[in-house]
Amino acid sequence: MIREIVLKKLKDKEKQNYEYIRVSELGGCPLAPALRLKGYSPEIDEKTLLVLELGNGVHLNMQEILKDELEYVEHEIFDHELKIVGHPDGVIDDTVVEFKTISPWALKKAEVLPYPHHIFQLTGYMYLLKKDKGLIAYIDKSSGEIYEYPVQLTDEDIEILKSKVNLIYALSQQSTETLSLLDKETLDVKDWQCKYCFYKYCCPVNNKGGVNIESENSACSS
Repeated sequence: MIREIVLKKLKDKEKQNYEYIRVSELGGCPLAPALRLKGYSPEIDEKTLLVLELGNGVHLNMQEILKDELEYVEHEIFDHELKIVGHPDGVIDDTVVEFKTISPWALKKAEVLPYPHHIFQLTGYMYLLKKDKGLIAYIDKSSGEIYEYPVQLTDEDIEILKSKVNLIYALSQQSTETLSLLDKETLDVKDWQCKYCFYKYCCPVNNKGGVNIESENSACSS
């Protein structure tokens, strides 16, 4: 009973659509937000959704602990010129903070931290808040240990951010046939990103010769 209620609420939240690109989407494959903007709904994997919500719970707990120090906690912030929207975890001492949970296995295996896609997401929040200092705080799921990594926003970061946003909007205007001509290498997408993507079943790159997102019987519906 509880599981069904929780999943329904999480799925409803995940299916909320924005006319703008969400900053949390910027670190991943550009096709996923492009498909969302085209009007297609995600095929949500329940196990992945529950795991992600555990991470969100840690975010909320950290925000509660630091509520006297944090500013801009989960404020919905828009940039109407670039057409992006974000909900930063907060700001401490003029530094944009992003909390991330990490497993002991991932912590040990990681060749470098912070992960590039996490840096990309943080730079989006820094751009929205007009701050040049950021901090990614990884929280070990097993021990609770916190690992902090400072991030500095540069002019080059801003140009890369704008290019990614423009790419996503450009892809959202393309036909399925045109999108199917792309490949993962060109899009700079890793296999693990496809594995956990909620749009993988209707992705014209992931399903070459398979699912057609314009079909009425598609796995994803518009």
